[in-house]
Amino acid sequence: METLILKIGDSYNKYYLDSDGVSGLSLGRAFSNDIIITDPFVGEFQLRVDLSPGSEYDWHIEITDRTNPVFLNGKNIESKSVDLRSGDKLTTGRTSIVFYTENHAVPVTREFSIANWLHNHKFKPYIAILMLLVLFGSTMLASYLETATELDWGSLSSVAWGYLILAFIWASGWSLAGRLLKGDYYFSSHLFFTSICLILLLLLNDFGSYIDYMFSSTMAGEIVDGIVIVLLNGLLIGFNLSLATHSSRTFRKGILVSVCIVATIASMVYMRQEEYSNRPSHSVTIKPSFIPKASSVSIEQFISDYDEMFEKLSTMKKQI
Repeated sequence: METLILKIGDSYNKYYLDSDGVSGLSLGRAFSNDIIITDPFVGEFQLRVDLSPGSEYDWHIEITDRTNPVFLNGKNIESKSVDLRSGDKLTTGRTSIVFYTENHAVPVTREFSIANWLHNHKFKPYIAILMLLVLFGSTMLASYLETATELDWGSLSSVAWGYLILAFIWASGWSLAGRLLKGDYYFSSHLFFTSICLILLLLLNDFGSYIDYMFSSTMAGEIVDGIVIVLLNGLLIGFNLSLATHSSRTFRKGILVSVCIVATIASMVYMRQEEYSNRPSHSVTIKPSFIPKASSVSIEQFISDYDEMFEKLSTMKKQI
């Protein structure tokens, strides 16, 4: 008796095949099958699996229903039967089935990452709350340095609360994904890493402005801003993907997804630009937000002084 392990979706099940080649396994939607699949695009009696003794292959598959195509490792099977080795994947309807022998090599054990460490830490809710407080304070500080000359706690806190709500929504969505994909939720861990990425975004938000200021080139600033956004979005997606799934190389996948998102948005913005504009293209950055200001005069007082100066000039013009 030979062992057959089938991976259907995320579920692994072990079956046994007799070496006499008579008692194979049938697969389909009918309840009389050995392996029942509920996919409506799979035939009532879709496949039959038998051993393939004396062959370089492990199993022989008979395709008994041709209503929908059957794919082997992504290639359409034109014949009525096919031979498989351990690790091959059959796709029928919306169902993918991977065939394994009992001695099939498994991937090398992954090392325990910081994401898993945080998920299993007994103080993880408090660590996440602490990081949220850091995000709140960082947002208020960044908002003050960028836009304010006087402390307006109401407007500053409203921006900070907006970032906190964004972090909660993002973490909740990924936590729900983890519940569906892995059977457990990781809300505190998602919230922790989302807060870190948002703090980095606040710190690097005006980095492109510094490049613009140094080189007097809006193009250089835009390129740097694009690189920063791609890297931070990729980091954010990679962290959350590593928690919500068992997928490997999550940061590489996060960067690829981030590149696709940023490229799509940039393409849409480019296509909506006017073909001709009489506005000159030049650097508009006089001084980046975080460079210390030379004057403590408020914007209201600054405008009032200019208005007073223009009134004096108008009076002098009338006298002349």
